[in-house]
Amino acid sequence: MAGLCIASTFADANIRHLTILDKNTSVGGTWRHHTNALSRANSSEPSYRLNVERQQPNCNHSYCSEMTCSGLIQQRDFTQCIYTRATLHTLLPATGSYKLSGLHGNRTFLLACVSAVICTSHLGLPRHLNITDEHNFAGVVKRGIGGDINRLLCKDKQVAVIGMGSIAVECMRTSFETGAEHVTSVLNGNEKRIKTLYQMLHSNMRGTRPELTATPSN
Repeated sequence: MAGLCIASTFADANIRHLTILDKNTSVGGTWRHHTNALSRANSSEPSYRLNVERQQPNCNHSYCSEMTCSGLIQQRDFTQCIYTRATLHTLLPATGSYKLSGLHGNRTFLLACVSAVICTSHLGLPRHLNITDEHNFAGVVKRGIGGDINRLLCKDKQVAVIGMGSIAVECMRTSFETGAEHVTSVLNGNEKRIKTLYQMLHSNMRGTRPELTATPSN
């Protein structure tokens, strides 16, 4: 998302010779690859949105699909300058320019440019939580990232969400909105953190807002 935003700024300044590299199979970053299809930003719009011309304003919390970049790519004509599955190995200064090298798929690339902007996620890779005897659990275990719960049927089910980060809150909200009978939050925290969790959940809910109770655990 940050890379596309910067590329859009360059395009607005009439800089047309742009190359956009992304290591994933599609652009979009964290909100595309580490969330589910119903995820919404925990930030009011339009502060989190890419600068895309719209027929009407949308100032609520958006689904992932509303925030991602297909509209911007078309409006800025970025289709021909985006290269996915690209891995950058070196970025070296040269006289009046920079030289980049890496892999695009299985092929080596060399690129010279006047300006180079590196946009990397500060979040890092999602942490994997190992739970004792998890293999004995009779239900369904999902990590809640990368779209692995997109097709999960929660209607009339009991759901437990471990953690209280932004992705955990999104999984709780998604469970409620898809009809879960009850959602339990398991987290390490105090009363203040539970209140924050409650506010985060309700700020992004559409439709019925269920009552939430949570008890901190050690």
